[in-house]
Amino acid sequence: RTVEEAAAQGALLELAHDQNGCRFLQDQLDLRTRSHVDTIFEAVKSDVIPLSTDPFGNYLIQKLLQYGTSEQRTQLVVGSVPEMVNVALNVHGTRVVQKMVEVADSAAQTAAI
Repeated sequence: RTVEEAAAQGALLELAHDQNGCRFLQDQLDLRTRSHVDTIFEAVKSDVIPLSTDPFGNYLIQKLLQYGTSEQRTQLVVGSVPEMVNVALNVHGTRVVQKMVEVADSAAQTAAI
């Protein structure tokens, strides 16, 4: 299955919440193909909080923070603000917050964190 096939089937968010699916998506992000990063970002951005605290999904969010555009990073950070403290206190979420701090590259991201 390709990212495009999964996207066409509306299955990217489901993959993001599955151990093997999440690893597949992370591998695709590691290729740094802009269309894949954009497609995966669009599919999962609405679930940034649950994925950040997920044992597998947190790795996907970290990769999106690393490989996404500054605007995409801002959307992920701002999307996490309502639950930032809970995410930071979560054993998996704390890694996501650390990555947010590490890759922050705009005043908006820094202010939100």
